[in-house]
Amino acid sequence: MTLSINHSVAADSSFTAAGATAWNNAHSLSGTLPIDSGGTGQTTAATAITALAGAQISGRYLRSDGTNTALAAIVAADVPTLNQNTTGTSANVTGTVAVANGGTGTTTPALVAGTNVTITGTWPNQTINSTNSSSGTVTSVAASVPAFLSITGSPITTSGTLAITYSGTALPVVNGGTGQTTASAAFNALSPVTSTGDLIIGNGTNSATRLGIGANNYVLTSNGTTATWAPASGGGSGITTGKSIAMAMIFGY
Repeated sequence: MTLSINHSVAADSSFTAAGATAWNNAHSLSGTLPIDSGGTGQTTAATAITALAGAQISGRYLRSDGTNTALAAIVAADVPTLNQNTTGTSANVTGTVAVANGGTGTTTPALVAGTNVTITGTWPNQTINSTNSSSGTVTSVAASVPAFLSITGSPITTSGTLAITYSGTALPVVNGGTGQTTASAAFNALSPVTSTGDLIIGNGTNSATRLGIGANNYVLTSNGTTATWAPASGGGSGITTGKSIAMAMIFGY
């Protein structure tokens, strides 16, 4: 280390470069400042802290006693209390861990066989088997069917066959039937006709409705959208009351 002090003053109290150089040459400090002079006696940070810490011993750490700091061995008081109960080492736990601490409480777990159960083998390779070879018994089997069906052989208490046939009762309309047993009655059941002279006309795709009979002297005609009744117009068509009006109604003449 070199200490230079630029403090050279001429006789007239003015600074001169030559005087400063001469003073510096006479008052230069070189080398390292020892510890007893307030230095470290070293030239690098690593060696300086080593010199200040004192004698080096493996496994020691800087510890303060409240007044001074020095390298010292770790003591129990330096380690905070851990709220855990452990045994063994951090590398491998030894002993038996209790159930309350997440273990099993035993080093040889054993399965307990219940009724009609056997356990073979040793831990951890054990097999559980049932010793109950009996089978259950069905005491009764019965069935019920809708009114349009009939069933025989129910209930079965030992062995037998359940036979299901048509009962002769017609399948109701709400179940996809007609509720009738003849074609005429079935058509009438499905038809929207309710009164004498009613006609069945379409009112949409796959849809039928009832057109009631028209007034006296009215004829069936079209309004361009649907069939309707309208007063008969003159014109000498030759169709008069009492002739084949029914044919006109049916065929649209």
